[in-house]
Amino acid sequence: MTTRTKLPPTAANTAVLSDSSRFTVEPVDLRAADGAFSSGLLYKPAGKTTRVGAHLMHPRTDQTRNYNIGPLVDAGFTVLARSGRSVNNDAETLHEELLLDVAAGVRLLRDRGCDSVVLVGNSGGAPLAAMYQAQAELPPERRISAEESVASVVLATADLPAADAFISVGGHLGQGQSLLRLLDASVADEHDPRSVDSTVDIYDPTNGFTLPVRETRYQPEFVAAVRAAQLQRMRHLDRLARAALARSNQSRALARQLPESGITDAARFQVQRSAATREYLVIYRTVADPALLDLSLDPDDRVAGGFDSHPRPDIQNYAQAGFAHYLSPRAWLSTWSATSTNANMLDNLPSVTVPSLFVHYAGDIFVRLGDLRAMEAASGASDKKVVVVRNTDHYGREILTDGTLGARVTDGTAAARDWLLERFTP
Repeated sequence: MTTRTKLPPTAANTAVLSDSSRFTVEPVDLRAADGAFSSGLLYKPAGKTTRVGAHLMHPRTDQTRNYNIGPLVDAGFTVLARSGRSVNNDAETLHEELLLDVAAGVRLLRDRGCDSVVLVGNSGGAPLAAMYQAQAELPPERRISAEESVASVVLATADLPAADAFISVGGHLGQGQSLLRLLDASVADEHDPRSVDSTVDIYDPTNGFTLPVRETRYQPEFVAAVRAAQLQRMRHLDRLARAALARSNQSRALARQLPESGITDAARFQVQRSAATREYLVIYRTVADPALLDLSLDPDDRVAGGFDSHPRPDIQNYAQAGFAHYLSPRAWLSTWSATSTNANMLDNLPSVTVPSLFVHYAGDIFVRLGDLRAMEAASGASDKKVVVVRNTDHYGREILTDGTLGARVTDGTAAARDWLLERFTP
């Protein structure tokens, strides 16, 4: 039996990061090429100069206390752990804009003396890092064009300094791909959170749902119907988003064409207010992946249930415990739509040719072992490695024999640290 090193619970982990005898911490402000501000913490080994920097960022969450930081700094690496411009703001997250934030971070590490920079992506940070590195390595004329994006960023002329290595720790295929699996196929009316098409409802007992959920089993034909309906729903949401954008563009165009005279104040005000109006999508019920319940689907080490092994994912589904509930149309299309986003891990990995490491937690409810094999196959790197950490959930927590979650283990971070030390001298 392997003896695992365990970190204390999250609150204690943050205390470890404040140990000034081990490393120094400097708050930094970053400004992207388009003028957007973001911030981070720059960790350096105490009393030591390092020439290798790790960049750690997520599209939507603050990474300044990420559990991977301490071990990497202890190994002698500088770590820039940070937030992007859209931290805690699902509603406005545009991946194309975030690439400029990543670029600012890579430049900061180089300016601080790092000859080599490694992009470390944890969870959704991995597909973001892959998208950035792919765009950085591609010639400008092959980058994402204006026609392929809902953002206003012109990537063909953007300064995107490439990194020297790529690490995915618990990384998934992209937020859109993850949501596609979680999207409730049975929502019959996007304006009614209680509407149900029972023929594709994974929480209908006639389709196999039962309590305790670990005993739930679905027929292959039913799972195929659910997957098809999930894709259909996602494409319908795409159409709603694009229609909202079209209305907005039309209203702004009318406002720009308003004559200076010959129109009543009431009509002028109506056009101006319509142009200023912003529509948002409300996405109901996003905890409905059949594989959350039926462990015979893509079997691995995960525990049946919802987020954090909740015994009633059906309740979580209706209680809005999932992702992407309130979004601008552009955020939906750029980040959360599997059929529209440019932040698809498998699409971007072929263009990532720098040394690459994929650390997979085998109990991850968002990522399957098949996903890991697909990432390895898609990677354009000649130097690539895969590490599987067994009986561990998406957040690196040990899955105990009774199915509950224990303390966070260090296996994944240790694998990243050792892989880096084999290739770079801090």
